[in-house]
Amino acid sequence: MMLGMWLVSAVAWSAECSTRYSAEQLVQSLALAESSYAEMDDIGFQLSWTEAQNRLPCVMEPLTPIDAAQVHRVAAYAAFLGQDLPQATDYLAAMARVQPKATLPSGVAPEGHPLRAAFDDARSRPEAPPLPLQPPEAGELRVDGARATTRPGDRPAIVQYIGADGAVWWTLQADAADVLPAYPEVQEGEEWKLKFNPAWAVAAGAGAAAITSLVLYQGAVRAEAAFFDESACVSGSDACYNQAEAALRKNHGLVLGSAATALTAAGLGVAAVLTW
Repeated sequence: MMLGMWLVSAVAWSAECSTRYSAEQLVQSLALAESSYAEMDDIGFQLSWTEAQNRLPCVMEPLTPIDAAQVHRVAAYAAFLGQDLPQATDYLAAMARVQPKATLPSGVAPEGHPLRAAFDDARSRPEAPPLPLQPPEAGELRVDGARATTRPGDRPAIVQYIGADGAVWWTLQADAADVLPAYPEVQEGEEWKLKFNPAWAVAAGAGAAAITSLVLYQGAVRAEAAFFDESACVSGSDACYNQAEAALRKNHGLVLGSAATALTAAGLGVAAVLTW
C-alpha cells in the first residue's frame, strides 16, 4: 500500500477528480458490475458500471493488461444492454487483443447467444494498422496496460500517461478516433525529470529497508549475547532473571522487526525490477 502512495503526485491529479482511486478499487467496481450482469440485475449493473466509469479517469496507478481487458469486457456488456451490438463487438475485440485466451462465461453468453456470436466475430476480425502516438517530452504512454508508441486503429483502448515522476496524469478508454489529452509542459529547470526513472526511488527504498533490517538483526544478536552472559549480572537471582528475560524479549522483538523489514526490502526490490 505504501509503495503505491509514493506514486501519487498532487500536481498530476485531474481537476475533475476530487478523489483518487487505486487500481484495486476500480477492479472492485468492475467485478460488482460483472456479478450483477450475470445475475441479470440491470439496475445493479448500471450502478456499478457508472461507478467504474467515474473511477477510471481518476485512477492513481498504472493499470495492467488484465485490468484493461476487464474494462473492455464490462463496456461490451453495457453496449449490449444498450442494444448497440457493433460497439459491443468493438469492445470484445479490444478484450480479445489484450487477452487472446480470454473467454466469455457460458452463463453470460451461451452458444447461440448474440453476445457469443459477437465475441466470435471479434476474435476473427483482422487487426487494422496501428495509429502512431506522439511521444511525450517526459514520461511514457501505456496502452492497455503496456508501454506503447502506437494505439489500435480499429478498436477502443485504455490509454494512460505516466509522468516522469511516476504519477498517473490521465487515464481514459479511447476509441481510435478520439483525440487524447495534451501532455503537461515541462517547466524550465525541470529537465532532470526527463531522465527520472521511478525505479530508482523504489530501489532506494529497498536499500534503506535492507540496511534497517541488518541493523535490527545486529541488535538482536547483541540482545541474545546479553541473555547468555552470566557475568553481566551482579545483582541477586531475581534481578538477574528479570534482566535476562528483558534481554530475551528484546531479542525476539528485534528478530521480528528485522524479518519484517527484510520482507519489505525484498518486495521493493521486486517492484524496482518490474518498474524499470
